[in-house]
Order: sequence, then structure tokens, then C-alpha cells
Amino acid sequence: MSDQKEKVVQIRDRLNNIVDEVMREGDQEAHVIACCLALAIEELEKFLYDDEWTPSVAPYRDDRKFQIPFKKGEEDDSAFVGPPWQRKRTSVFDKYPTLAKLKKTGIKRPQAQTDLSSRDMTDWSQWERRAFREGDRANYMRALRKETGVTLRRAREYLDEMKVRYSKMWGIDDKPGDKCPICCSKDIKTVQNAQHPFWCQDCKSHWGYPWSI
Repeated sequence: MSDQKEKVVQIRDRLNNIVDEVMREGDQEAHVIACCLALAIEELEKFLYDDEWTPSVAPYRDDRKFQIPFKKGEEDDSAFVGPPWQRKRTSVFDKYPTLAKLKKTGIKRPQAQTDLSSRDMTDWSQWERRAFREGDRANYMRALRKETGVTLRRAREYLDEMKVRYSKMWGIDDKPGDKCPICCSKDIKTVQNAQHPFWCQDCKSHWGYPWSI
């Protein structure tokens, strides 16, 4: 017996032992597994006794030898990859496996959060907060879409809603430091090197940026 057939006999016997093992469990899942293994054993038996692999495995042995033609224009292995029955055009990920791995394991884009009705200022990112406090419409919508994935139209609608809800906070960091934009108090303390240097002594609000002084 050839070395190849000896290897097939060993594998067949091992599969038969596995079939016996799973069948002892007696549940439905074990029977399904046993059926799958039986099909594999049948293919090995055909090779052993008929001295040839069956047509079902022929494409996996040598696609060119068994006369499976490429479609017109797909013969070039530098432009296409895959077996003749499933060719696809090569991409940068086929050429550089590391990029393909990064694509699979990299940071995923956040799923679109279509319902923003319960989202308020406490849920905003730092970028959103700053853009809103500066009254920067474009930057705020850009930050919102990055965080939630909503459409441009929904971002506009949401910003208009927030401007009504937090009207005193919209553009607050561009307000002068002589009067509190929240409570209109004139008891203002200026704190050097603070993120928001104008501090209202009555309502405890902070606003402005250091370069506003």
C-alpha cells in the first residue's frame, strides 16, 4: 500500500473512532456531527477502493489539471485571486495581509444613533461642549456626527433644539467678562490661567477663555 493510502486509512480509522464517540452521547447534535463525518469517511473510502478522488474534491486538488477554465480576463494572478469558480479582483488588503488584519480588528465606526431625544449636554463629548460654548455651528455638527453617526439634516435639527434648550450656553465663551451671561450679575471674579477665567460670584458660572482677558 502506498504511503498516501496508508495516511488515508489512518485518518479514516480516526474519523470512525470519533463517530463512535459522538454517537455514544445519543443526542441530536451528536447525530448531526456523525452524519457530517460519515460523508468525509465515504469520500476517503472511494479513494481507497476506486484508486481516485471523487469529482467533488477534484477542484481543490488542482483547478488547472481538471480543466476548470477562468472567465475571460480573469487569468492574471496579479490582478485576480481565488479559484476559477470564485475569482475576485485583488485589493490592497490582498497584497498587504497586515492591513487586512487591521481592517478586521481596528476601531469600528460607531453605529448611527438615530434617536437623540434623550441626549443632553451631560452626554456630549469635550469637542461638542467646546464648539457649543464657542457658538461654532459647523464644528458642533461635525463633532455630533462623529459621535453619533447621524445624518447632516438630523444634526442641524438637533443643534437647533439644543440652542433653544441651552440658549444661555450657546456662544457663552465669546461673551465679555463684565456681566454674567447666566444671571446678569456684575460680581465677577477674574481667575488667571483658568480654562474659563470669568467666575460669577452669585450663580458660580464660569465662562470665557484665557485669551479673552
